[in-house]
Amino acid sequence: MRGQGPRGQRRAARWVDAAARLGHVATGSVYMIVGVVAGLACFDARMRPLGTQGALHRALKGDLGAIALLAIALGLTADAVWQMVRAAVDADRVGPGITGATNRVAWIVTGITHFGLAIAVFKIALGIRQSTAESGVKRWTELIMSLPFGPWLVAALGIVVIGVGLVMLYRGWTGDVDRWLNLTELPPTIRAIVMGLGRFGLLARGVVLGLAGLFLVLAAIRLRPEDAQGLGGTLRTIQYQHEGRWLLGIIALGFISNGILELVRARYRQIRIT
Repeated sequence: MRGQGPRGQRRAARWVDAAARLGHVATGSVYMIVGVVAGLACFDARMRPLGTQGALHRALKGDLGAIALLAIALGLTADAVWQMVRAAVDADRVGPGITGATNRVAWIVTGITHFGLAIAVFKIALGIRQSTAESGVKRWTELIMSLPFGPWLVAALGIVVIGVGLVMLYRGWTGDVDRWLNLTELPPTIRAIVMGLGRFGLLARGVVLGLAGLFLVLAAIRLRPEDAQGLGGTLRTIQYQHEGRWLLGIIALGFISNGILELVRARYRQIRIT
């Protein structure tokens, strides 16, 4: 926050801190709801796992559900602001190199994604009809494939998504959860549990992202945009495999674990903008 005096910087820091923590709460709530809906599908053959919008719509109904959805939409908007500030001021001190630039691009993409999701959640709360995220993925894939070198662009995007998934798998395997998460106030046993949940959540998300990227690559190779899958479609693909119910259950627990980690981040993560 250059160009501001000390008081202005402190005021801005407080607002950004509040936005970041509210964003972690909203993001954690979304992960947990998606995980719970996916987990329920393991025990009821009539149910199926859903993407973010579908899971929120199923789980939060009625007047109280609408209020909860509006709160989540607000939190996701706050997180979008935080991600943009995070990228602009290099809040996590990732530096100017290739790794730093990659992280900042990832934060910007996350911010844009969460802002788009916030708009979708806001529409769900107000009862405004809209297309599903799954149809949106297929529609955008078809649009990109209609461009010159479109299939190559879709394949490249799929490879990028696979790469992000592999990074998450690596971080989960090595325990690189969040270096700005300060858990020194917690007992060692609780710290170990939180870090274990974080690693498990990263592994689950890495698997799902890797599969989603693979579906994009296959859609490009086959010239079939309908083969592209969003979150819900990827989870259903897992469900339909041999022993898929158990595999889906593991992924669902991973998403719930990641949601818990986000709630812990809301309390214990260090938020810096200077």
